[in-house]
Amino acid sequence: MDSGVFLKAGSFSSNIIDVKLNTGLVSTSGSPILVEGCDSAALTITRKIILGTALPDTINLQYQGTATNGVDYNTLPTQVTFTANVNDTVKTLNLYAVQDGLAEGTEFIKIYVLSGCSQLITDSIIIEVKDSLQFSLFNVDTAICLGNTVNINGIKDSGLNMAWTPPSGVMNPGNFQTSITPTQVGSQYYSVTASYGNCSPVTKGFTITTDPIPVITPLSDLELCEGETVDINAIVTPSFNYNISWVPSSGLINTNGYNPTFVGTTSQTIDFTVTSPNAGCTATDQFFVQVWPFAQGNIIEDTLVCSGQPVELWVTGGNGLYQWYPAGNLSCEFCSNPNATGLGTTTYSVILLDPHGCQDTLDVMVENHPPFNLVLHNNDTTIYMGESVQLFASGAPYYYWSPTEYLGFSQSHDPVATPLSDITYTVTGVSQLQGCPQSDSVRIKVIMQDVFVPNAFSPNGDGLNDVFRVTARKLIQVQEFRIYNRWGQEVYFTKDISTGWNGTYKGVKQDPGVYYYMMRVAYPTGRTDFLKGDFTLVR
Repeated sequence: MDSGVFLKAGSFSSNIIDVKLNTGLVSTSGSPILVEGCDSAALTITRKIILGTALPDTINLQYQGTATNGVDYNTLPTQVTFTANVNDTVKTLNLYAVQDGLAEGTEFIKIYVLSGCSQLITDSIIIEVKDSLQFSLFNVDTAICLGNTVNINGIKDSGLNMAWTPPSGVMNPGNFQTSITPTQVGSQYYSVTASYGNCSPVTKGFTITTDPIPVITPLSDLELCEGETVDINAIVTPSFNYNISWVPSSGLINTNGYNPTFVGTTSQTIDFTVTSPNAGCTATDQFFVQVWPFAQGNIIEDTLVCSGQPVELWVTGGNGLYQWYPAGNLSCEFCSNPNATGLGTTTYSVILLDPHGCQDTLDVMVENHPPFNLVLHNNDTTIYMGESVQLFASGAPYYYWSPTEYLGFSQSHDPVATPLSDITYTVTGVSQLQGCPQSDSVRIKVIMQDVFVPNAFSPNGDGLNDVFRVTARKLIQVQEFRIYNRWGQEVYFTKDISTGWNGTYKGVKQDPGVYYYMMRVAYPTGRTDFLKGDFTLVR
């Protein structure tokens, strides 16, 4: 016989199980968080009654993950039982992570709910267990210019309380994702502290170095004359240890400071740049330096005047404005062609100017001698050897005779000449400044006597006139030559005309004074003469 079972509609309904962890911290992935030793939470298992009928339920709990039940967290039951009471809908389990002092990183608790007749997984939850409070701050030490802003970049778990120190300059000191705008120059360490409940706070931070933004007082364009120098005075505010750059620097000295000196010879544009050393805050100013060339000109060449008359000087060039110095002997100080009247040697200088105020200085030396007229009063003459001629010149301040042989004082106006051969004497007269020479000459012809006997000699060993000897014309012979002292004693005798008396007798030097000679000479005609006379021995 056929049979059947009739089931009431809805009689196989199942209650809904929901597992939740009430915690204040939630990771960025959305999982609840427990912190070892400082945090606890309530794990709630909620049953929802279906169709208003409450039946007894046994909920099995399975624990998996890297955290171990009863080791890394307090021991949780593997079963939870609900009664048939419709009010029995919530079971609460206290959950806390054990402080084990180990740096384990983030661990995970995975709880699976098995319910219903078939004990299938009807719900699950993943809980993160951390050693301590954690967050990530991606900002590193940085440098900015005053007035700029640093945006905070990082990741934190939801539920952390964040506080920035110092709060000055922080847009919202209580927010993690905020911005910082420092209000003063210098380095400031900014830190953010994460706190939650009675957990140990965690602090992270970084340093912001703030440089001022330099401001350069505009530099004026400059102009100068070639060869001059000009000091540059740059002013930069606020005061700071900026890096300094002058470009180009070829015409500058001391370019490591704010006050270089321009010594260039060409016009140029110069860029002045200052840069802060940390953040590179920069300011640049540009100015132009105009270099005007020299006011070049020409001036009269150095001049020698022997007349004592005024000398007309001249200069050209520049813009026609001149100044001469020294001006004491000049006819005008500011003209282009003054007359110089001073005697002697004077160097005159003149300053040339041009429309830009540039100048050049030129020099000229003027040597102006007083006039004179040299007169040589001697005419050409002929003398016998041994005779003297009185030379005489006039009209010049100073005299120089040449050659100086056979002369007395060669720088006098009237020296005595006793030449032994034909000679021409030249006298040169010069001014008191040893210039403007004038010269004249006289010729003296010297002839020999038939027999020439000097009237003196000086046997002093100087090589001049040391021997008293007789000179005769060709073919005239000296047959005997005798010398007597004033007492009539013969002190020398010879027949050799080439020899002479050296002023001694029997090896003894004779006294100075007058001595007498006697000689016999024979002529080619056969005539014989006896000659006698006196002479002086000088010592």
